[in-house]
Amino acid sequence: MFRFLMQIALAPLTIAVVDLLVLIPLALVLIEVFQILASGKNFHDALEVITGIGVILIGWGVALEERHDLREIFNIHSHNEEWQSGIDATCRATGIGALVFGLFAEMCIEAIKMPNHIINTEGINEALVGLSMLFLALTAYVLVRHIALLIPAALRGRLHSSKGV
Repeated sequence: MFRFLMQIALAPLTIAVVDLLVLIPLALVLIEVFQILASGKNFHDALEVITGIGVILIGWGVALEERHDLREIFNIHSHNEEWQSGIDATCRATGIGALVFGLFAEMCIEAIKMPNHIINTEGINEALVGLSMLFLALTAYVLVRHIALLIPAALRGRLHSSKGV
């Protein structure tokens, strides 16, 4: 039973749905932070929402990156391992993108949170938030591409390109 649930969890359509479930709040965070910066509202609210989505991206990135290993751990094999390897490759590339860009977004925010006598960000806080938003936007692009690769692949039963995103 558990193995069957893991097969469903690691299926391309399931992964695409979770990508979308991560992408929606990511887009909302980008909109919210832009509105906070444009309106001059409490700057620290922007830091908190970026930190929150960063943690989600890091976690999802690690899970995606390890799809192949999870298949091995739960002994999930397919009659078409070449197709599965293509899915693994695109998940690995997307996972690395989400993980790295999520970490970079977090690094910008953590630099702002550091006391200025350790990392002096005085006068560049908005630029660092903007850079963090750029990393989040790049992650959104990576997730959209991943969804665009996974859905047709799942519907046809094969991956067009095993090179990833």
